[in-house]
Amino acid sequence: MPPKECLTCQFGENPPEDLGGRVFETQYFRVEHGVGTVAEGTMVLALKRHVEDLGDLEPSEANELGKIMVVLANAIQKVTGADRIYVSLWAEGSRHVHLVFMPVTEELREE
Repeated sequence: MPPKECLTCQFGENPPEDLGGRVFETQYFRVEHGVGTVAEGTMVLALKRHVEDLGDLEPSEANELGKIMVVLANAIQKVTGADRIYVSLWAEGSRHVHLVFMPVTEELREE
């Protein structure tokens, strides 16, 4: 049972439409527009079930994660024209496995 304060679980149950809502989902994961992001085109890849650490993924979830990461990074790069896609997991505010994919351009680096 996920903790009530998990924002990632809350978004999973009720994705905020004003942020673009859900982009797509698979058996184990969902992709949503980033919230409060630095770069336009930032996406969040979140595990559907509440898990706090990557090391706790089931093998089938880990397998799907790798495949989605490649597809999502390529799609973001194609749509935004970014020359790099930064991927990170910062799960302090919401202790739930969710990866942030942020497109980075030379202009953004200069800012």
